[in-house]
Amino acid sequence: MLPPDGDDFFLAVQEDYEAILPDDPDTKAGPPKPPDTIPDLGEEICASGLFRTIAAQRYLWSVVYTAEEYVAVLNTYSDHRALDDDTRKRLHARILRRVQTRSGCKVRKTYLAMLNVAERL
Repeated sequence: MLPPDGDDFFLAVQEDYEAILPDDPDTKAGPPKPPDTIPDLGEEICASGLFRTIAAQRYLWSVVYTAEEYVAVLNTYSDHRALDDDTRKRLHARILRRVQTRSGCKVRKTYLAMLNVAERL
């Protein structure tokens, strides 16, 4: 996800995903969406018939990474780990170069955590 004040790197890096993974469903979904478009689990929790939602809260925070740190983080993502070695290396090389050409050679990634509190019926 990408908040309004997020790093525009995540719009530009879409180009790298389109070049290396054009048929991937995540690539086809386009650039990251605003955090307020990502639903919490409240409806799913209520649909179970076992709980009712009491509260939902969103938490945003950012982390600044160097090019090497960011690629290391990508290596922890299951969708990147699932790529064959050659594809992953080509994608990560492009992303590494993209970050290295930026002012300060850093990227600011914003994360979203959602907390749902529910009461058992």
